[in-house]
Amino acid sequence: FFRVNVPSCSPMASELLTLQFGNYSNYVGSHFWNAQQARFAFGEDGQEPDVYHDSLFRQGETLHGEVTYTPRMVCFDLRGSLGPLRETGELYQGSDAPALDAHLAQLAAQAREHGQDTHSGVAPPAAAAAAWNGAVHTVSSFAPEAKARVNRWLEGEPARGSEVGSGSGGGAGGGGTGGDGAESSQPSGGDDAPPEFEHWTEFLKCHVHPRSLKMVREYRHQDSHLSFEAFSLGAAVFQQSSEWRQSVEDAIHSYLEECDLFQGFQVVTSVGDGFGGMASNCLEHLQDEYHKKSILTLGLVTPKPFHDMVPLNSILSVHKMAEHSSLFLPLSVTGTWTASENSSPFHSDFRFQPSVFFQSAAVLASAWDSMTLPLRLKGSFANMAGLAGCLTTGSRNVAAVSHSLHFAATGGTTFREELTSRGPLHAFPTMHSLTPHSKNVQRPRAQVISVRGIVDSLLKPAQKSLEEKRSMDPLDRCISATEMLQRHVAKLDSASNFWVFEGHEKMSTAFPFPRHLARHPDLWRSGLASISTISNTTEIQGCLQALCSSVADTSVKVKQAYARNFCDGEDPVTEAKEALVGLAESYVA
Repeated sequence: FFRVNVPSCSPMASELLTLQFGNYSNYVGSHFWNAQQARFAFGEDGQEPDVYHDSLFRQGETLHGEVTYTPRMVCFDLRGSLGPLRETGELYQGSDAPALDAHLAQLAAQAREHGQDTHSGVAPPAAAAAAWNGAVHTVSSFAPEAKARVNRWLEGEPARGSEVGSGSGGGAGGGGTGGDGAESSQPSGGDDAPPEFEHWTEFLKCHVHPRSLKMVREYRHQDSHLSFEAFSLGAAVFQQSSEWRQSVEDAIHSYLEECDLFQGFQVVTSVGDGFGGMASNCLEHLQDEYHKKSILTLGLVTPKPFHDMVPLNSILSVHKMAEHSSLFLPLSVTGTWTASENSSPFHSDFRFQPSVFFQSAAVLASAWDSMTLPLRLKGSFANMAGLAGCLTTGSRNVAAVSHSLHFAATGGTTFREELTSRGPLHAFPTMHSLTPHSKNVQRPRAQVISVRGIVDSLLKPAQKSLEEKRSMDPLDRCISATEMLQRHVAKLDSASNFWVFEGHEKMSTAFPFPRHLARHPDLWRSGLASISTISNTTEIQGCLQALCSSVADTSVKVKQAYARNFCDGEDPVTEAKEALVGLAESYVA
C-alpha cells in the first residue's frame, strides 16, 4: 500500500555542501548547525547516532595540529554582519588572513603533489607549524561585558522558573509580546535573561573553516544609505566582481575535492532582497559546472517590514531558483510572500515574534533539519536525487512543506493516540504549513514524511492485558512510528505515493534554542519529536498565483524605477511572471 522504491545510494555517508545566502538565512543556519552539533555522540549513552555526521561536517586540522570538525558550508553576508567573528573564523584567530589563505592554498597544493591526504586542507601539523612565518597579533572586537553575558547564557541553562517570560532579540528587532498577547520576549535585564543577539555569529556554537565565510564588501550590513535590497545588485556582485567570484568558486571546488561520495547542494537563501539575485546566479553556475549533481533550494521569506521591491525581487528569485534547482521549497513563517504581518500560525504552540530573527529562525531550522533527515539518515538509502525524483513531475519541481515542531499539543498523549483522535496528518493541531499562501496538504500527489524522536514511551499506550492484545487495532500492532504512519497514511490517502523516514533522536532544544517561548516548555525540555512533510500538491498553484498577484498590485511608478536596474529593452519581471503563471497552471488537478 505504499511505495518503497526510492532511488538509493551506497549505505555510507554521502556528502552535502551547504550554501547560505543572506543575513536571515545565516540566522536559520546557526540554529541548524547548533542542532547538528548537539547530536554528536561521544559515548555517554552507548548508542550510535542515527545520522551520518560526515554528510554535513568535515574533519581537518589547524596549523597547530588540533583536530577540527567543521560544517561543510559557504555562507554569504554583508560586511559588518559577523559581529565578533573574524572572516577567518576562530580556529586561526590571530593570523594574518590574506597570508593565511595563501599559505593554506600552498600547503594543500604541496600535499596533492606528494599524494598526501588533503581532507584537512593543510599539510601535516609539524610541517605547517614550521612553514608558517606570518605575523601573529590578538584582536578583540567584542566588548568584554557583552561577551561575558552571552557566554553565561550560552553555556548555562537559566533557572527553571526564569525561562518563560524571558526572551530574545534578533536581527530585525528586540522583544515584545507574543501572538496571543502574552508577555513573551522582553529581556528582564538579569543574567538569566537571553541576550539580544545582534549577529547570528553570537549564538553559533560551531567553529567555521576560513574558506566558509564570504562577505560582500561593497555593501554594509544595515546601511540605510546604500542598501542591498534589489535583485539586480546581488546578481551584479556575482557577475561583475571576478576576483570575489573566483574565491567563491575556489571554496566550493575545494570542498568538493574532499568528498568521496558527494550527493548534492543544499542552498538556503532569502528571496526578497539582493541575495536572491546572488543566489540565482550562483545556482546557474552550479547547474552549469556540476550538472550531474542535485540542488535542493530553500527560498526564505525574510520576516521584516514591507518594502516596495520585495514582490519584484521575489518573483525574479523564485523564477530563477525553480529553473536551476532540482527541488525548490519556498518557506515563510508568516504564511505570506511579503511577511508584512508580525504573526504566525505557530503561535498556538510557540509564542515567537517573526520579526525577531533569532526566534523565527529557530522554526525554519527545525523544519530544515527534519525534512532533510532522509539525506543523512543511516539505513535510509535515500539521496538528494532520489528525494527530488519522488516529488517532481516534469517541470513541477516546486513543493510544499508542512511542519510540526512537536507532534503533541500537550503532554501525556502518545503518537498512536494522536493519530487516532486527529485523523490525517494535516489535521494535527501542531502541524502548520510553511509554504506561502498554502494550507496543510490534504491529498498530495506525492509526499515524503520525516518523523523523529518518537521513542518507545511516546509511540503507543502500554498493553495491560491479554484481552487488550486480542482486540488490538492494527496500529497497536506496529512496532515503530514508520510502520504506524505507513498504515495510517495509506488508509486515509490511498491515492497518493508516499515515503516515510524515521530518526530516533529528537531534535535538540538545548540552549541557545529559544524553547522558553513554547507554550509548554517542559514538554520541549528533552527535545522535539517532530514531523515534516514535503508534498507535490495543487496547493502550489495558489502559492505561485499569490506571488504573481503581489507583483500586479505593485504601483507602475515602482515598476518603472525597478526596470531601470536592467538593460534597455529588458523586462525580466514580466518574463518571470509569465513563466510562473504557466508553472502554476501545471499544478491544476
